[in-house]
Amino acid sequence: MIKKILATFYVLAISISSLLAQCATCKAAAETSLEDGNTTIASGINLGVIYMLSILFIIFGSFVFLVWKHRKADGSISK
Repeated sequence: MIKKILATFYVLAISISSLLAQCATCKAAAETSLEDGNTTIASGINLGVIYMLSILFIIFGSFVFLVWKHRKADGSISK
């Protein structure tokens, strides 16, 4: 289990530079579209970011809820 977690962390650490490059690309595209007076690209990027964050919050919230429910069923949560 620890090896899987470390492998995942390693892959994410290596790919972070390409992820940051995509952020710079999106930022440049949004700035260029705003300078040209076109707000559709910038608003599309903003909606995309909101969509991706909402999915992450849903997944994380579901995980926390399931852990809480499992711990409550075991009686390991003190009152």
